[in-house]
Amino acid sequence: MSIGHIWNAEITMKKSTTTDLVGFKVECQVCDQEFTETSRTPRILQCGHTVCEECANRLQANNRSTSCFCCAFSNTLNGNSFFKNYNQITCPFCETDTPLHGNIGLDVRLPKNYALLHIIRQ
Repeated sequence: MSIGHIWNAEITMKKSTTTDLVGFKVECQVCDQEFTETSRTPRILQCGHTVCEECANRLQANNRSTSCFCCAFSNTLNGNSFFKNYNQITCPFCETDTPLHGNIGLDVRLPKNYALLHIIRQ
């Protein structure tokens, strides 16, 4: 896989007829929605991939449930659980786990992608 394909898997940039960054639309490849400076803020996972904050919250929520390998019973994990995967996000592109430490919000635990925010602001 070439570098270009890796970037295309992460974000889609649609260019208008101008030659500068004005008119670029940068989208989260998980939900296909444009990144914003509010609820869809671009967040960088430990592997370097970027997802919007809403998708990061959903990915973390997906890690809060597990199924029994014997009977397939699904159970939601809590903070006292033997399993600690609820405190991480698994990248939907490369399946690398990003640990989330502490009980603070994702907005503090996952850094913003300031390069994409710069494009959004133009």
